[in-house]
Amino acid sequence: MNKIITYAKKTMLAIKNPYGSVVRVFPNALNAFENSENVLFLGVKDHSSIPHKLVHLLESNNMILHTIDSCSLGGRAIDYRLFHPIHGGYMTGSSSGTALNVFLGINDIGVGTDGGGSVLAPALSLNLFGFISPLIEWEYMEGFRKQSTDGISFVPSIGFISKDLQLILDAISLTLQTDPKNHNRIDIFEVNKEINYNDRKTCMNYLQEQLSKYDVVVEYNRNIDVFGKGDSIYGHYDLRTQEEQKKSNKGLLRVANMVGATALAIPSNELSSGYVLFCKSDLASIRKMLSIAPKYCQKEDEMTKKYFGNIDMYFDEGYFNRKV
Repeated sequence: MNKIITYAKKTMLAIKNPYGSVVRVFPNALNAFENSENVLFLGVKDHSSIPHKLVHLLESNNMILHTIDSCSLGGRAIDYRLFHPIHGGYMTGSSSGTALNVFLGINDIGVGTDGGGSVLAPALSLNLFGFISPLIEWEYMEGFRKQSTDGISFVPSIGFISKDLQLILDAISLTLQTDPKNHNRIDIFEVNKEINYNDRKTCMNYLQEQLSKYDVVVEYNRNIDVFGKGDSIYGHYDLRTQEEQKKSNKGLLRVANMVGATALAIPSNELSSGYVLFCKSDLASIRKMLSIAPKYCQKEDEMTKKYFGNIDMYFDEGYFNRKV
């Protein structure tokens, strides 16, 4: 009964939509509790590139469609319509609403799409886990090939966002039929040099070079979009906007999908920060990457959990709760 009450509050919060991150709510998701107590709520980015088949697969495993989530206009890397609930700046895009609805507790897991960091960046900006792989529904996704703002052709990848690494692993297991396994030897490269991150092709060449030599590449990203706007449309104007774009601290995650890599974002306890693990997109490499993921995990920030994990605060009766 307590879980049903908790999830009913999630639905009420989605309907209230305090951050404008919800496009549509499906209250009948609560009906799933008639058949199972193991229900989880799923959010899906409001984009046609996410196939119904994938959502049906997740629903058949108790991840029930709960919301359609807002996203940035035209796939922009900054969503000027949504606000970050911690630092109050604009939300990182483009799977911005999907990340917000997980952060706010409306959903347990979200499905987004990533062309140039659009799952990994919003996930880390809210200190969430994120995962992308071009292997997920790759045949279907081929129909959505597009060009980036700097003229690079790419096919978006589907990805997952959650507060819980295990839920990410469960979704990966369902969609890729692979599980993390222990390996005796994994060659890991930790990025320790400054790269011209504004030049996407330089980043692509660098990441491809390292992935050709190592099983897993690891990079730490600090304060994503906290002190700058990591948006190439904004950054292309002049030296000042380029410098502000650089201060956004979006590293190689901007090119993970463009080089066909699989990647996992793991939050740290610094604001909008965390590790991104990259590997080649084959099942053996993905297994290796997932097997080392737990060693990078840190405990969720207690203050954030206490404040934003309290759905009741959105329904405080305020004036009418006064003592007479």
